[in-house]
Amino acid sequence: MLIALATALAGSLYIPGDPMFGGYGLESSSDVMRATRHALEHDRSGVERTVWLERKGERVQVWPRVPGSPRLGDLPDGALWGVLLGASENAAPARERDLLVPGKDDRLRPVSVWLDGTGGTTVAAGVTAPVLAGQFSVPGLEKAYGIDLVSEGGRNFNPLLLAALDRALSLLTPEERKAVEGLQIVRLPSEQRLLRESHVTGGVPWVTYLEFELYGRIEVFEDPPTSTTWFAGGVEAPEHPLVFELLHHLGHAVAGAERRRLGKELHERREAHVARYTELDARHATLSAGRLAPREALAFEADLEAHEAEGKALDALVDTIANTPWAPADALTKAAGDTQEASPTPYGGKVAVEAYAEAFALYHADPAALGRTAPAAFAWFEGGGL
Repeated sequence: MLIALATALAGSLYIPGDPMFGGYGLESSSDVMRATRHALEHDRSGVERTVWLERKGERVQVWPRVPGSPRLGDLPDGALWGVLLGASENAAPARERDLLVPGKDDRLRPVSVWLDGTGGTTVAAGVTAPVLAGQFSVPGLEKAYGIDLVSEGGRNFNPLLLAALDRALSLLTPEERKAVEGLQIVRLPSEQRLLRESHVTGGVPWVTYLEFELYGRIEVFEDPPTSTTWFAGGVEAPEHPLVFELLHHLGHAVAGAERRRLGKELHERREAHVARYTELDARHATLSAGRLAPREALAFEADLEAHEAEGKALDALVDTIANTPWAPADALTKAAGDTQEASPTPYGGKVAVEAYAEAFALYHADPAALGRTAPAAFAWFEGGGL
């Protein structure tokens, strides 16, 4: 049965995307319509589903049919796929999917499907797939947003990545932009990922936020994918998934701003500490040769003690960084009650920092979706966030 083929998303709320349509074995729009009708009429709980279609701000009931409502076969390209998907899902908890589906002309169109937790399904169908366009340069983005784009190992920022970065950064509030000032975004060879802590199975393969040597930065290991089956945002103005993924890691950067400030201080003081050691080592050689006057020898001893004290202070700073909270993430979880209520996705529901990053990304890409799937998080961001 079709319903048996549907993916069970236990604990799922907002699902950015899932290329699941190819698994139904449906060859034509008539097949889709028959399968959709079957799913609507044969809900596993025995309750007929109610389905609404939302387009250009208008909301109409399409199942069960009411006088004047469109027939299933009259739905616009993509919307029928959305009804099929919604009819095939469990009704609780509430959840949402944003997918790009092919129309009769094979063009991809955005479709959002969300369930309200009672068996009701809303399908929103758009016309245009998300596009990243514009001409951007590394110096231009660095100047506009106060960030530091670093290329290592011969890897550069391609036009698609620059466009996605500009769009993601442009969605931040002034306070959030200030929090990410000075943030390093580093383009690395993909091979480096295997040598780093940032190699996490199941994560986004091309980008991560990592505290590298206690200094947080965004690392990009591969060229981002050029094709996609999903989007973020409303169907009338969909956002490219690259934007959503970058927003997630910018959320980590915002939440870790204080840790990053302390990490920068640690790096600067470490460099000065090493330089001071080189100087003291040279003076020690002179002292051993008996070429320092008594007063100079006393000054050397004082400088050596100060250098040792600074070393202990740096050790203490390392501990301070390790124990510095991700304050915004903790504040969101506290306001929401727990991480599951704070996050619009099951992935984010595991720990506070991921709950914050997921909610942060969705709030900026599609605040209405966050309001539907994680209302406590939406209220917190509306109240000022950060």
